[in-house]
Amino acid sequence: MGIEYFIIAVIIAIIYIWQKYTSRIKSGLVFPSTIFMLMWAFACFASVIVQAYDLLDDFGSGYKIVGPYIFLFILVSLLGFLLASKTIRINLDAYNFNSDYISYFLEKMKIFLYLSFLLGLVRIYFMVKIFGWETLYDYRQNALIASSIENNGIFDLVVQISSYIYVLATFSVVLLAIKQALTGFNLKEMLWYFILFSSQALSIGGRMFILDFISCFFFMFLLIRVRNKRILSNKEFTLVGSSFAILIVLIMILGIARNNGNEVESSADYYDKYLYIQDGIIYTSAVFELSPENAFDLDFGKNITSINREDTNFARFRDGINMELYLPFITGVIAPLYFDFGYWGSLFAWFIICFLGELAAYYAYNRGTIWGMLFIFVLIRFFYDTPLMVSGGRGFFRYLAVLLIIYWASRYLMLDFKSWQFNKQLSDSGDKLLDL
Repeated sequence: MGIEYFIIAVIIAIIYIWQKYTSRIKSGLVFPSTIFMLMWAFACFASVIVQAYDLLDDFGSGYKIVGPYIFLFILVSLLGFLLASKTIRINLDAYNFNSDYISYFLEKMKIFLYLSFLLGLVRIYFMVKIFGWETLYDYRQNALIASSIENNGIFDLVVQISSYIYVLATFSVVLLAIKQALTGFNLKEMLWYFILFSSQALSIGGRMFILDFISCFFFMFLLIRVRNKRILSNKEFTLVGSSFAILIVLIMILGIARNNGNEVESSADYYDKYLYIQDGIIYTSAVFELSPENAFDLDFGKNITSINREDTNFARFRDGINMELYLPFITGVIAPLYFDFGYWGSLFAWFIICFLGELAAYYAYNRGTIWGMLFIFVLIRFFYDTPLMVSGGRGFFRYLAVLLIIYWASRYLMLDFKSWQFNKQLSDSGDKLLDL
């Protein structure tokens, strides 16, 4: 049935993560490669459960086709990551960022977090006004429909603006993680940021905002702490561990509450509330089964880069597919690559992406600037999203574009944040100058 390929993929991913964790040099523990392997270990394990318990019988033949590809996909990813690690050596000097500088920058960025929160409330208001809702399940379905509607006047304008404000809010959470990694974990401040951050994601009805917050805050918190060889104090271990556990439990509670509002239930629908991390693999299974490689012309990068992505063979497949189990929003990274470069071409393209992505992360890691940390986050976010990617590379390029805008704006405002390197030699006169 192909289940053995998913099992092998899980084993490869776990071995890679374990090797990073147990190595003498743990500086690469929180990197695009390890986050990618972690997410795909979860996704492939979820697919093992789905197949073992026949939760999605309709996709059985598709799973048989996609299984060997997933194994090759994980294998070429591993090769790309390993080649990058052999190309450049990690700098082991501790990060010694000035926390006052980061707190100053964070204060300036906090406005976008509040704007994101308000825009999320506006989106919720428009969605409820247009579609209404009775149960949490109805709210989720209507929110997905509302978020996909284009040319809908002011609502569409709010959606377009809020997507960029959301990126700025995300960077605020990342800066908070870096600050607390230096000054100490503050549960109250972290929870307040979580509440503000959650508004927009709730406007599209999903639970991914919880995992998104985890990827923004906890990943970057650990990246700085691991580099500085100071993970968690006993008090922090309790606070961080409990807050992380609460967020995971919240995902489960929302899944149960939403499921209770679904009038038409099935075993597959119920378990899918918990196993949706493999939705990208399900979608790929349908692609491999319904659209063999010789049945379409290649899009040559339009999908993965989101360049004119609505005029592609993938878009035509997506618009014509009839999948009753779920709305085909979650495609994963494989389907766009497949339509761009074909079966073997997609594997080669992904090998190049993994090599360049990890290499760029190593370079930024060694540079030791705040901008380097934010860039690493953008890379981590892209590889983190790959099992559940929604819009090709559009999200990655949006994050990258916003990061560049902030960088050039800071230079224009004479805020030379590149000086946030390995020193704490910030004079009082320098602080006063920045406040002018």
